[in-house]
Amino acid sequence: MKRGGDVALARPVPHPWLPGHSLTHVSGRDVPRSLREANDRLEEMIANGAPDVLVDRAVETLSERVRAFCELSRLQFQARALFSGRSVAAPAPELRYDQVGVPEEM
Repeated sequence: MKRGGDVALARPVPHPWLPGHSLTHVSGRDVPRSLREANDRLEEMIANGAPDVLVDRAVETLSERVRAFCELSRLQFQARALFSGRSVAAPAPELRYDQVGVPEEM
């Protein structure tokens, strides 16, 4: 697990909104300590060969923490945008579609 906002999950967990998809990483400036602790606990259990029943409970706990982290109310934009920008992608006639992109810096 990397500190600094990006958490590689010990086991994939179901995506909160997209059925059939799973999450393997969680990113954000404010990943809660409870999510990190649940992930660390699961990693320890897997490394130590804990019984499947305990691992399944730990996976469910991690899943609950991820769902709580991904609540829609937490992910909504604030009332005021701090930054905004606009970009236009207009290729020259000699460029192919795979050669056109949006600049990283604006």
